[in-house]
Amino acid sequence: AERLRFKKVTTHLKGEIQEWKETHRRDMAAAAQKQKEMHEAHEHTKSLLRIEEQTSENLRGQLRIAHERLWRLEHSDVQYLLTEKKGLLDRAARLSSQTNSTEDRCRRL
Repeated sequence: AERLRFKKVTTHLKGEIQEWKETHRRDMAAAAQKQKEMHEAHEHTKSLLRIEEQTSENLRGQLRIAHERLWRLEHSDVQYLLTEKKGLLDRAARLSSQTNSTEDRCRRL
């Protein structure tokens, strides 16, 4: 009787130990999977940060180029207007000189 009881207890304990081993194995597999997912998420986040940094650099470069183009356009407009102004001033000077010489001729007549 004592042996039978010992065998039942031993069998029961072996079953509990086996169940604990299975639970532990599943828990460890789940923990490993979770760690893998966290690592992948971390790598993905690092990748997104690199992409964001590159995008920011590209946008800064495009903005700088746009500013340079705008400055060149504004500068070329100023140059054009200065050239036009000089041309108008030269024409005004010629007309003034023609007017003066015409007035002189009229006075002499």
